Amino acid sequence: MRIRTGKLEKLGPFDLQLSSVGRRGLERVIEALRDIRGSLMVDAYLR
Repeated sequence: MRIRTGKLEKLGPFDLQLSSVGRRGLERVIEALRDIRGSLMVDAYLR
């Protein structure tokens, strides 16, 4: 997964295009990881 900031375009299916990495951006990263790896795996690391 790549985080693309500013006006950089997505390069692949797992890229996130964010204006900045803040609280909302972090939430989007976690949601994307859940889509890629599954909720069970991601939530285990959040505990």
